[in-house]
Amino acid sequence: MTLIEDGTSMSIQGCGSKCAVCIEGPDRKTIERRFWSFWNHGATKGELQWHHETRGHFWTTDEKLLKALTGAAFFKLYNKYDWFFGDDEERVERVALSLAKAEILRMRRVPWVVNVRQNVEPHDVAMLGDPEFGDNESPTSFHVRKNKIHKVWSS
Repeated sequence: MTLIEDGTSMSIQGCGSKCAVCIEGPDRKTIERRFWSFWNHGATKGELQWHHETRGHFWTTDEKLLKALTGAAFFKLYNKYDWFFGDDEERVERVALSLAKAEILRMRRVPWVVNVRQNVEPHDVAMLGDPEFGDNESPTSFHVRKNKIHKVWSS
């Protein structure tokens, strides 16, 4: 069983004690709905930061993310499969925790959700997300952008 079935996909970038969760989807409305689900289940109290129309991110911690996904799974299981679980909430909680952990494992670990480098120069920021300067989803995209930026500024 898949916990999230709304056409969104998620990536995660660890940044010390916090992590940035990137939500990608077909449109703003779908992404916002997924974000508010995380917000309602306590994953974040921040805002959704938009990258563009089909991608945004928010900040959370690993613990809050697991708690939010466990809560979402609990209510999905309890509402959809009440005939199977009956009144055994402890069993629902165990299965919900397993589903939440599986969902976190399905999230792609990526280095590109947010730029956490120190002393970022203004032209570096301007080039992020520009297809001319490399594919943001490639692990080597930072180096591709860096080399192209260097060429642009050296000429």
